[in-house]
Amino acid sequence: MKPKRTINYRPKNKKIFGQEKWVATMVTKKQISFDTVCNDVAKFSSAEVGEVRALMLAYLDRIRTHVLEGEGVNVEGLGTFYPRLTTKMVEDPKDISIANCVKNVVIGFRPNSKFLEEVKSADIALYKGATDNYEEE
Repeated sequence: MKPKRTINYRPKNKKIFGQEKWVATMVTKKQISFDTVCNDVAKFSSAEVGEVRALMLAYLDRIRTHVLEGEGVNVEGLGTFYPRLTTKMVEDPKDISIANCVKNVVIGFRPNSKFLEEVKSADIALYKGATDNYEEE
């Protein structure tokens, strides 16, 4: 069984329409490099780092290719990547055109239900270094 994770937050000051407000914002850790992930995978398998790197690059290339061809790609245990349009509505179907309705083409991601549940069930805690931008009472 995987250990339960903790997501940290800290208060952040924001000005909205001239009013000062506070919001809880997630504390994100450093971004992990592709090479670090390849090294991690190699440690937990019998493959060499170079083999893992080559396989992962080929895997990512195939995901990219399928999404560009309009297909959704399910990465087991993670979720599905798919192409998605952001559009605006019009009154009459005759007014639908790329120039008139399509704002952008983006990559959508729908997390696997088990993975999403793991994220939702994570503990949430105040980040220990959070007092740097607000006064505790």
